[in-house]
Amino acid sequence: MATKEKPRRKLALVIGIGKYDYCEELQNPENDANDMSSALESIDFNVTKKLHLRRAEMQHVLIDFEESIERDDMVLFYFAGHGIQWENQNYLIPKDTPTLNGAVLNRSAINAQDILDTLSDRNPYVTIFLLDC
Repeated sequence: MATKEKPRRKLALVIGIGKYDYCEELQNPENDANDMSSALESIDFNVTKKLHLRRAEMQHVLIDFEESIERDDMVLFYFAGHGIQWENQNYLIPKDTPTLNGAVLNRSAINAQDILDTLSDRNPYVTIFLLDC
């Protein structure tokens, strides 16, 4: 007798930040996030889309998304906005990051590797991690 597996859940977190308080405004991240969300929804992803997040908001969104992941889910993370590399670490820049000085990045930006590590710790079937910085 054949058993029918339930389909894997497909979860996506899409973040676009183009309007910055302290650094150059970007024209495309909001459109990119909207386009990515539409494309993912068309292939049955459950999409959480957030735009122009401050650091605290971004941390809360990330925690909520990470906690929603179950073993064997298909997970996609997409970020469009400013990013910076310092001392072999990649950082995503929230709307309210005051300066892109390396010494304060751990307090004012979001470490991309930390996000990827936390997503992987949830044991998804696959993780797709896209940075458009």
